[in-house]
Formats: sequence, C-alpha cells, structure tokens
Amino acid sequence: QDMHVYTSGQEHNFSTDGGDTWSTEAMFSGARDIQATSGGIYVVRNDTLFYRNPDSREWHSLLVRRFLGNVANIGSAILCMTPSRLLRSTDHGKSWNTWIKERGETGFKGFIIVADSIVALAGAHPYIYLSTDYGASWQKIHLEIGKHDRITGAVLDSARHLILGTSVGLFRSTAPMLHN
Repeated sequence: QDMHVYTSGQEHNFSTDGGDTWSTEAMFSGARDIQATSGGIYVVRNDTLFYRNPDSREWHSLLVRRFLGNVANIGSAILCMTPSRLLRSTDHGKSWNTWIKERGETGFKGFIIVADSIVALAGAHPYIYLSTDYGASWQKIHLEIGKHDRITGAVLDSARHLILGTSVGLFRSTAPMLHN
C-alpha cells in the first residue's frame, strides 16, 4: 500500500514509505513492464519476470520465457503475457498455467485490468477478449483496431460502462459491466 514506482526517461525510482523517500532502482532500467502491488513489485526485463518483496532488497526470478510482455495482478493471481498466451500463477509464481491462448497471426498486444475483476486483452486483429469474472469466462469482441494497435487504458464510467482506450481511439461498451 505504501509502495510506489516512478519511471520517466532515464529515471527509475522506488519508494516503500508512501513517497516520502525515493531511491534509484537499477532493475527498472530497461524494464518492459512494472507492476507495484501491496505484496511486492513485479518487473519484466530481458524475457524474465522478477519479483521483489517490499521488505527485501533481493530480486527473485519467477518466470523465464521469450517475449514476455505485460505483468499485472488480479485478485490473488499474477498475470504475465507472451505473444500467444496469457499466463497465470495463483501460487506467487511457483507454477504457471495458460489462462487464455491466441492462435491468430498477430498474437496478443497487451491487457488491461479494470475494477479488480475485468480483464480486456487485445488479441488477433481485430478482436479483443473480455472477461468480467476474474477470467473464468471470456468473450471475443470485434473492435475496429488494426493488427499493430493496442489497448492503452480502460476505466468504468459511473454507470459501469467500460471505456477502452486504444491506439486508434476510444470504445465504450453498450451495456454496463456487471460482476458475475
């Protein structure tokens, strides 16, 4: 809860006291993705997913795969993406399973977690996959995005409609997102 990560250009800083003090963290340099949680920090760097406990200065390797992309957590699970799979670990990185697999030629482009239970995953052009139940089930949804476009952000509006930002524009769900 008091852990923060700040990266900008050549600056890669880390705070464990709510932002009162900051220190440089070499692990962030060249990182493909960083996720700070109350349970620790996850960093994807050089095809490896690293983890650091907030009470330690030591980094641990959790997963080694070619072309690792985004990392995030949802509930008690850690998610990490490859071009063709979204991998999930529910035992803090000791074991991994394929949560969803894409066979399309363009593969996955990234994922966004919204409201701790909704996952939007850019899949084979022009589709995204959407789950509103922590990934228990998935819907394949057609969006007019190109094969090299990606999801850049997502929020729920006050009526719980999903607003999905992509590299080509905003998309809004026609119905509210309900938890299953």
